[in-house]
Amino acid sequence: MSQNNKKFEQEAKEFFADKKNANSNSLYVTSDGNMFRAEHYADDWKKSLTDKEVEVYRRDPIKVDISTDESVDNAGHSSTETSKGSEDAVREELVKQYIELFDTRPAHNIGLEKLQDKITAKRIELEKEAEIAKHIVTEDDLKNNPDLVEEGVKAGDEITLPNE
Repeated sequence: MSQNNKKFEQEAKEFFADKKNANSNSLYVTSDGNMFRAEHYADDWKKSLTDKEVEVYRRDPIKVDISTDESVDNAGHSSTETSKGSEDAVREELVKQYIELFDTRPAHNIGLEKLQDKITAKRIELEKEAEIAKHIVTEDDLKNNPDLVEEGVKAGDEITLPNE
């Protein structure tokens, strides 16, 4: 599987580098190499696979400071625009992030701070879910789950458990 991880990592980088994917901040890759922009599509697809692992890749988000109308990119460079133009650009970026996380548009009259708060809360929720889903396999796990042994999993391996 480690060979696949590197292959998928490169494909994810290419996916995020492609301008037509500029609105996508997450990529879900199933064990057979199929790529999905939304998690629920990947979850549906993996049901038919023997290896149900889905790798998640995330674009590094652009940090937006709403109070100063200043955008800071990942390298720490900042740019300040006119107040109205900047507010529109900030709203557009936040709406893109919201759609990626929730798979729907936010209410048209939502304020920037509330929009940012919802995005932040959802990201925290997703990070917690990702942490919960990881598990180090023990000897007891192998005894109680013969399917793990059949898949070649060994004690000490880290696996991802499906979130119920």
